[in-house]
Amino acid sequence: MGINRRLVWFLKGTALYTALCLLLTTGSTLLTRDCSEVDTIYDIAVVLGGGTEHLKRVQAEESGRIHAGITLYDRAKVSRLHLTGGPPDKATSNALLLAKIARAEGIPDTDLKLETGSLSTLQNALFSRPDLPVDARLILVTEAYHGWRARASFAWSGRPADVCASRDPGRTPFQQAKVLARETAAWGVNIPRAALWSLAQLVGLGDRMPTALLT
Repeated sequence: MGINRRLVWFLKGTALYTALCLLLTTGSTLLTRDCSEVDTIYDIAVVLGGGTEHLKRVQAEESGRIHAGITLYDRAKVSRLHLTGGPPDKATSNALLLAKIARAEGIPDTDLKLETGSLSTLQNALFSRPDLPVDARLILVTEAYHGWRARASFAWSGRPADVCASRDPGRTPFQQAKVLARETAAWGVNIPRAALWSLAQLVGLGDRMPTALLT
């Protein structure tokens, strides 16, 4: 009986935790404002890699995250772009691709900063921290479903920021369902990973924690 009772509580806890992660994903998808609605002036737009800019259709339609960042820059809502994201494979880098598109749209190198080593949102936030001044007003540019997790990750890293969403890149309903399921799972693993990392820093074991934990 004791084992069965513990199993029931475990299953209930797992279901509640999953429901929380799904709620966060759904809320982010529905409530993250569009970047076209941004009226406040910020110092830096942090454009997160992992979008769909590698697709020719997205580049032609200018519906990627980088295009939303460029629009903010052109509207003088930000003075610099920080592009973050490491290699989706061993040959390329998300940040380098974003920078290539930004340069083609006339953004000077003096207003671009790249972080090319991160492989996750938590690493985006942690690895970008040295290049983001504490007193800078930041806005994160990503897709709506990812907005709340990105914002939570940067707050966790000590660089709190606002967030806005780029245009929907035109995913099919099946693709959208996959993205939402993946984002829900990402919340599920990011919360304990970030908590473990922070606990290690608190007790003086931060130097022993591999950044791979945050991948």
